Amino acid sequence: MNTSQIVIRDLPFYAFHGVYPHEHTIGTDFKADIVITLDNTLTCFKDDIIDHALNYETIVHDLLKIGTTTQFNLVERLAEAFAENILAHKEAIKADVTIHKYVKGITEQPLWIAIAISRSKSC
Repeated sequence: MNTSQIVIRDLPFYAFHGVYPHEHTIGTDFKADIVITLDNTLTCFKDDIIDHALNYETIVHDLLKIGTTTQFNLVERLAEAFAENILAHKEAIKADVTIHKYVKGITEQPLWIAIAISRSKSC
């Protein structure tokens, strides 16, 4: 099967995800890397009509809404929610999601910690 990908890198958002009480009140910076695999049989690859494509602006807005309005204890669950949203679009056959969380207090300097998942539609 021939495939193509939509790649969204460093999607920034500020949110309140985490298991510690201060994470729910103070919040922190997050960013997401998204790779959406599409089946090349979509007509947009032949007819150049936006209505036949998966609109990445829609994906970005949907993911930002999930990331900033729903609160999760685990970043793993946030990544899963992103993948579920992406795969709800008929054009998407696979979603690779990496969520980066800016963490203070583990080392002297703050650092980025990430969780990466890969989800596919079942045939």
